[in-house]
Amino acid sequence: IKAPLVVMSIPRIKNDNVVEKLDISVPANLLQAAIILISNWQNPNIEKSELTICDGVRSAHEVMLSLMKYLIIPFTPNESEGKEFSGAASAMHKNSTLRAVTVEEWVLLAKARTDFVAKHAALSAPDIFLP
Repeated sequence: IKAPLVVMSIPRIKNDNVVEKLDISVPANLLQAAIILISNWQNPNIEKSELTICDGVRSAHEVMLSLMKYLIIPFTPNESEGKEFSGAASAMHKNSTLRAVTVEEWVLLAKARTDFVAKHAALSAPDIFLP
């Protein structure tokens, strides 16, 4: 059975530190699995962590940081242009106007085991989900 596709935007940094928006398609169940993993990740020192690659191999911790960077932490290329969604906040079902991340999944992220994840999930949730 083929999973429905989700289209979302992620930031891409070029060689000259210019950031552009890149639209990608991923299976919906892969996005849902990443949300569950991120919400259950436990690491109290996550804010002080840095991404390092040793011999081309990343640890599980570094993979989780990358997932959070691209899916949860909001990215705005130019603050003066207003709020531009990226990652999970921009995820829409392909060929549809339906959001791919449900209210329940945003609540799951906002109740994450790590405060850093919960804070950024609350900040990046689309306004439509706020009371």
